[in-house]
Amino acid sequence: MGLFWLAITNVAIAGANDFAGLKAKAEHGNAAAQEKLATEYVNRAEEIRRSGVLKNDVQPVYLFRKAMYWFRKSANQGNHDAQFYLGASYAGGFGVSKDEAKSAYWYKKAIHGLKKAAQQGDDDAQYQLGRAYRWGKGVPEDKAKTAYWNGKAAEQGYAKAQYGLGEDYLHGWGVPKNNAKAYYWYKKAAEQGYDKALNRLVTAYQYGGWGVPINYAKADYWLKKAAEHGEVGAQQQLGEAYYYGSLGMSKDKTKGIFWYKKAAKQGDKIAQMALDSYHDNLGP
Repeated sequence: MGLFWLAITNVAIAGANDFAGLKAKAEHGNAAAQEKLATEYVNRAEEIRRSGVLKNDVQPVYLFRKAMYWFRKSANQGNHDAQFYLGASYAGGFGVSKDEAKSAYWYKKAIHGLKKAAQQGDDDAQYQLGRAYRWGKGVPEDKAKTAYWNGKAAEQGYAKAQYGLGEDYLHGWGVPKNNAKAYYWYKKAAEQGYDKALNRLVTAYQYGGWGVPINYAKADYWLKKAAEHGEVGAQQQLGEAYYYGSLGMSKDKTKGIFWYKKAAKQGDKIAQMALDSYHDNLGP
């Protein structure tokens, strides 16, 4: 799941068979499965809150309580992600009453384990520890330490850390600004299909930036990569580019509609409006 628990609502909802298998592992005491099961309950609760449609009369509050139960189970076995979630939950009152003492307790537990794992070379722990320093979660905010741990994980090929290090160099967070190094690390992450890095390269080549000249052919290449990896903004933009023949694309309404549909399916309102307009113009 990763340190930033709010991002878990972007994780795909598991199918019935996958969910049953996950639950069985969790009930047998597997800490990783317990954390993933808790995440699944949060995802389902958030889906209901967004759509407003109840499934089998299950209320989001019930699902959040189930999530907290499994997060605690996992956290008590030392799972860092679950410990961070509990820290955040008690800090913000997500599924529980706010409790600063409990929040501090779980953050401290998570940081202790992360530091040990990071020092032993665990790339995910290195990245998560860097994020903790970025936002001051369980440790004092320290962007230099964020960049340090991003660098450690990035050198091991961890895509999220590579993107994070690119951001550090772009903005001068904990390191001197360096556009060339920012581009280098964005490209490393993009080559692994990391969506945020793909978007950075699209923007760089479309508008020029970080010492990169405008190059529509390269922008289109990375835009297609981003769309193929499911990045909704890229799908919408690619649909528009094909539909109108912009950004150096040959006009192809069929491909444009295809990518608009992909984006609309993920809830992109611009893509949905484009499809509505297209169907309106077809007439009766």
